[in-house]
Amino acid sequence: MLKRILSAIVGVSFALGLLILSIWVPFAINIAIALICILAIYEMFTAMGIFRMYGITIPSFLFAAAMPLLGEGFAWQIAWYLYTLLIFSIMIFMNKVLTFKDIAVIYSMNLLITLSLSKIITLRDMGLEQNAMFGIFFIVMVLALPWMADTGAYFFGSFLGKHKLCPDISPKKTVEGVVGGVIVCVLSTLLVGVIFDLWIFPEGTNVHYLSLILLGLVGSVLSVLGDLCFSLVKRGCHIKDFGNAIPGHGGILDRFDSVVFVAPFLYLFAQYLPLYSV
Repeated sequence: MLKRILSAIVGVSFALGLLILSIWVPFAINIAIALICILAIYEMFTAMGIFRMYGITIPSFLFAAAMPLLGEGFAWQIAWYLYTLLIFSIMIFMNKVLTFKDIAVIYSMNLLITLSLSKIITLRDMGLEQNAMFGIFFIVMVLALPWMADTGAYFFGSFLGKHKLCPDISPKKTVEGVVGGVIVCVLSTLLVGVIFDLWIFPEGTNVHYLSLILLGLVGSVLSVLGDLCFSLVKRGCHIKDFGNAIPGHGGILDRFDSVVFVAPFLYLFAQYLPLYSV
């Protein structure tokens, strides 16, 4: 548990430093997300045992970085088309070592991780249209929501957990842990809203706390869903964690698996139920 707490402190400190830097250098977030996407795909390929198939892995790494660095415009559409053409053409020449199922997993996981995590940048840009602090708010929210849900579930499950949630998928997850995760997530979402409302947002900004409560409730459930889905992936690859980059937490993908489900949801949610008004 000590390793987990220390890693969390270091991680949060790094994230805060990056957010402060992004006020003056917004593209720092793009670079960070691109690196996270590459590392996540690397962990996925390592779990599948295909990392040394460079004809697939190198184009996949380049594609994983494309959207965070290029945006969602025409340049990324070209990158997507070329990657699609290449990845399925490779299947023709490597059909003895790679099946269609392998190619489908490689392609779909790369798209899922890249598109989902790139929504963090889309959220940042959406906030930047009004004020730099609104962009920072969305980034903090999209990270705090799943991570605090996971933290709440971990501690509630450790001390109060009695009823297994999905023992065949994730033996340590409990119903009590999920409930605790929802509670901590909602409270954390409200706390972030209060902090930005009182000390960070420009004067005249109104935070919509009812929207934050609903966001915390649904987002925490999606966080658990994402975690369980990637637990199934790990079980299929016969591994416990995707890596050991973060002591006490596992790999990069172990820490961002729930963000993969939450980031697109927050983007869609904010389109129809704004979290603040100016």
